[in-house]
Amino acid sequence: MTKEEEDEVHRLVQSVGVVQLSRVMFKDMDVSEMINVIILAGRGYSIKLLTWFKYYCEVMPLFIMLFHIACMVTFASHDKEMCVWFKENWVSAAFIYFSVYIHPLVLIIASRFFWLCYRWRIPMIIYLFGINAIHIVYWNVFTTNEMVEANVVILVMTIIFYVYGFADKYFSGKGCQSLISRL
Repeated sequence: MTKEEEDEVHRLVQSVGVVQLSRVMFKDMDVSEMINVIILAGRGYSIKLLTWFKYYCEVMPLFIMLFHIACMVTFASHDKEMCVWFKENWVSAAFIYFSVYIHPLVLIIASRFFWLCYRWRIPMIIYLFGINAIHIVYWNVFTTNEMVEANVVILVMTIIFYVYGFADKYFSGKGCQSLISRL
């Protein structure tokens, strides 16, 4: 690049602004393509951090399911309903509902950056729809004793999907034929 071209680019960046310049640069790009550009540029983002975040998006949903199953087993062993509110319990209730609703939704959106489709996003979507459907059918925002069996069924089904995804990733990484066909 010549000195004149550098000066022209510098004037363009100063006159247009970063937001407008990024709109021009990333006009027809997909979100995952933008992440690849950021990774390859290496400015402001660590490749190790993005790699860790990718593995987090893959593995954390399994821990969410196991955590939810542990909560359901503990909840089923007691007679009282969860909707009995005490000031001392608000932190626990907030943590449980954050783990069950908000965190999986964030993981679904974040996993889009790494093209984690059928193995990781679909089971999480089934999990969110299943848990919300259970609460709609029983017409209660809180988890009641009647919902425990339905929750466990949804959670076990979702964990089976994740185990299948891990097995598919393992076999396709070994040069074997993939367990399910790629679309």
